[in-house]
Amino acid sequence: MCKVGNKKIYFLRNLFIETLTTDDLDVDSERCGVKGSPTKVHKVESVVLAGGNHEKIEPTKDGIAKLVDSLIEDRIF
Repeated sequence: MCKVGNKKIYFLRNLFIETLTTDDLDVDSERCGVKGSPTKVHKVESVVLAGGNHEKIEPTKDGIAKLVDSLIEDRIF
């Protein structure tokens, strides 16, 4: 089982996704994100999953790391 938050494990499994900042990309931060973003959302759909066991994932870095570890463990990722 992967240790939560262990970047090395994700990297070794070719699952690590590098995060870039506006400084890394040398772009104007005023034109990125919600404020000034040229991205427009055409449609948002709600998806309701039926059946099966449900597990609540806390909206924290630790919660997301546990979710990713669970997906890797179940070979979904």
